[in-house]
Amino acid sequence: MTSRLRPLTAGFPAKITITQPDLSSRLLACSVGIRSVAFSERATRSLSPSRPIRSSHQSLMSNTQADETTSLLPTQSPKPDTVGDEEETMSSQLYWKVGAVFGATAVGFGAFGAHGLKNRISDPAKIASWTTAAHYQLAHSIALLIARQNPVAAGFFTAGMTMFSGSIYALILNPDLKFLGPVTPIGGLALIAGWLALAFTKGRVRF
Repeated sequence: MTSRLRPLTAGFPAKITITQPDLSSRLLACSVGIRSVAFSERATRSLSPSRPIRSSHQSLMSNTQADETTSLLPTQSPKPDTVGDEEETMSSQLYWKVGAVFGATAVGFGAFGAHGLKNRISDPAKIASWTTAAHYQLAHSIALLIARQNPVAAGFFTAGMTMFSGSIYALILNPDLKFLGPVTPIGGLALIAGWLALAFTKGRVRF
């Protein structure tokens, strides 16, 4: 019976034995792998909270740079059209006041020529010249009020009334001021130029 069993046992492989060094090396490799995974998870968790802090820091830096850039930008100056409108408004207001003053004085000079001047001067021609000067001054004062937004016409009207009517008043009250004689026709030409300026220059007329 012993001889029959020998062939059966002879076909099986020899007994496999695991040596101690192979088992310890495998355990060491497993422990190292577990520790590396745990370390990587801890590192990921420790680094994850710093992301929003870094992003907030970057946003703060970007806002600071934007503020500095905005402060370095030049301030916008008033537009040329706006500045021109302001100057036009100031000149219009000035000519409005000048026209009102000229109109008031024209009425006063006309009343003086009709009553008080006759007591000093008996020459009818001088009285007529005085009346003409007052009428021209009153008429062109109204024209100045209307054309106050046309600086060219308004300037000619102002200069014309000053030279034309003013020189006549001065010559009648004091005949010794003969040097004012040529000023009168120059003032008349300025009045004519004011009317021509209304026709050929760009400017607004307001009634």
